[in-house]
Amino acid sequence: LQTPLRCVVVRLRNGTLWVHAPLAPTTEFFELVESCADGPNSVAHVVVPTYALEHKVFAKDALRRWPNASLWTAPGQFTFPVSSIPDDYIWGRAVTGVLTDSDEAATTRIPWT
Repeated sequence: LQTPLRCVVVRLRNGTLWVHAPLAPTTEFFELVESCADGPNSVAHVVVPTYALEHKVFAKDALRRWPNASLWTAPGQFTFPVSSIPDDYIWGRAVTGVLTDSDEAATTRIPWT
């Protein structure tokens, strides 16, 4: 089984970073991301894009490295076989917002739109 992983980092207009599907928590990965702005405090958002394990397995490590970043997830995280796993156990903190099909349908304001 081959599962190529990709992470996208976007520098927002305000100079902070939006990190989509963080990769393995290596020194090299963190330094590469942080070099896109002004260091670890520049990461403002970590996004877990799908319910697929390979896209969320490293999110908790990334949030530990970037404690001030907000956490955004796709709907349906960990809904099978158990749907009642606490966010603190999975991510190490509460989820800031759940992304929907449209920013107009979102119940939480998406700050980068």
